[in-house]
Amino acid sequence: HTWMHNGFLLVNGKKMSKSQGNFYRVRDLLAKWPGEVIRLLLLKTHYRSPLDFTELGLQQARNTLDRWQRALQQAAPTRQSLAVPKRILSLLSQDLNTPRAIAYLDNLANDVFVEIERGNKLSAETAAAKLVAAANFIGLLYTSPAEWFMRQSDTKVTEQIALRQQARTRRDFATADQIRSELAAQGIVLEDKNGETTWRRSS
Repeated sequence: HTWMHNGFLLVNGKKMSKSQGNFYRVRDLLAKWPGEVIRLLLLKTHYRSPLDFTELGLQQARNTLDRWQRALQQAAPTRQSLAVPKRILSLLSQDLNTPRAIAYLDNLANDVFVEIERGNKLSAETAAAKLVAAANFIGLLYTSPAEWFMRQSDTKVTEQIALRQQARTRRDFATADQIRSELAAQGIVLEDKNGETTWRRSS
């Protein structure tokens, strides 16, 4: 129930310090990144090794999760109960070696793509099922591919709306109109009311 990182915690290569202001609050991170992204970034470093916490690291973690979810999306395994693969249990039994466990998950995703390319649907489904079972064991991939990519899409829309608001504040209406047009082309309708912007998908 409790995760403790024992190594030094760095931020962009420098020791995290409240006096320097180079720290992150969890609530601020969760406003921008899914919790699963933060969890994966932490797990990619062994608990007794220095951990460099960066925005780039978060982006790379999200890219990894996107890739794993695409593997599941393409293989479409049945989400039935599957025993946790012995390999990941063995890796975690070696001083909680989470980096090697993550590498194992990445290899399973590779297997999915290779088997799909070869036309081996059953083998791809088997690799994908192992990926889900192993990832679930360490708190990852609980979201379905459809829900995962929908959330990523919603986050990007929110980011675009924030950029549009910044453009409007500096009276750069050409950029604001361009962002509205780009979102409209994606089926996103913006509604401005009382100084706030809401959005919905067009029917």
